[in-house]
Amino acid sequence: PVDIYNKLPLMLKVPLMKYHDVPKFMALLAGISNVSAILPNLKFVHHGTYQYEANLFTWIIAKQSSGKNVVNEMQKICGTIEDNIERDFASSYREYKERETQAKADGLDFNETKPVQKTLFLGADITKAGFVKKLMENDGRGIISTTEAQTLIGANYTTYGAFLDLILACYGHERYQKTLNDYTFKIKET
Repeated sequence: PVDIYNKLPLMLKVPLMKYHDVPKFMALLAGISNVSAILPNLKFVHHGTYQYEANLFTWIIAKQSSGKNVVNEMQKICGTIEDNIERDFASSYREYKERETQAKADGLDFNETKPVQKTLFLGADITKAGFVKKLMENDGRGIISTTEAQTLIGANYTTYGAFLDLILACYGHERYQKTLNDYTFKIKET
């Protein structure tokens, strides 16, 4: 029903104002999915005592030129969070480099681990090895958004591709383990 748009929180209502009809509904679905991914503290119990986070998954199938590009546009509602993540990493990395430079100037060994670069969004055309690594760095979380299923399917042909099994594991928030390049990655809950 059209009146649902008036009842939405401003975070969704404002970006949706520029769309109409079917693209507006696609944008709403994409926006709800994006917002669900940034609510890690919202949990609910399912099947006894197992707790799930609020992650939602949206798969939109529509004809060409039907306005699917709104899916990528709705990522902007999480832009401030992504900007903060990038700023925090830049600051941590700058401090790390300063400590490294100071240690070298003092003639000391520098064995500190480089800061991990987290991100809110994961690339849809990433390799399986990169996908697993990014999920590990992001504590098993990340938003994947693409307007073409072919982008996801095309990942099957990349080095260490075929990560659709991992996406399916994410649907159920399942444990995932994969050995790539002689290193075993474990994600307790995707």
